[in-house]
Amino acid sequence: MLAGCGKSESEKEYVLKGDYQTQNPLTVTAPILYTRQGPVTNPQVIQQFLARLNNTGFVFGTSQTLSSNSLLSFRDDKTASIVFQAPQGTAIEARLEEKTSDRIVLVGRDSIAYSQAPNPVLVVQNINQYKVAGRCRPVPPASGFISPCKGAVRYPINRTADGQLRIPLLSFLHKVTYPGGMASNSGINVWGVFNSAVLGQLGATDTLVVQTKELPLLKQ
Repeated sequence: MLAGCGKSESEKEYVLKGDYQTQNPLTVTAPILYTRQGPVTNPQVIQQFLARLNNTGFVFGTSQTLSSNSLLSFRDDKTASIVFQAPQGTAIEARLEEKTSDRIVLVGRDSIAYSQAPNPVLVVQNINQYKVAGRCRPVPPASGFISPCKGAVRYPINRTADGQLRIPLLSFLHKVTYPGGMASNSGINVWGVFNSAVLGQLGATDTLVVQTKELPLLKQ
């Protein structure tokens, strides 16, 4: 005799339709520092590290307000438009790439041109789980030239158990030291999801600080 296999409410198929406006306040988590030895959550240790790089308040913050205003419009559960700085901004047309009970992923219909420096740092290149889905023209690293790339931007959206939509935001600072110097890269409120797999790519001289936020989308 087979047991019942009905879906829970959160797993049932849902329809995406209508307009959603970004709405403050954000949900803000505390920054976490990672090294190859593991995570560090002590705020004092993290602030001392950031102060040495003069980045105490530049990349990471506790503000629950985001000044930019975005509008997300679902049309037929397969296509959508995204307007940054609404209502004056230009609409970005997107299609549905993935839909699960807890996440939606949109991908831009039009490809964008971007560049990639030679010998890219894997940690920074892969920190966003939903990075641009593109291809780059190979360029010999020794040439020092930048690789021209083309691809489509992906926009993940988190969905809570009660059906609320939230835009995941990612801020990070990565520092690596090497004989004779150091290099650092950072990103502020990048639309994306932290890819924890990059922690396995940290070397002995890598330090990574990550902060995640969520921006609610209110149905109009």
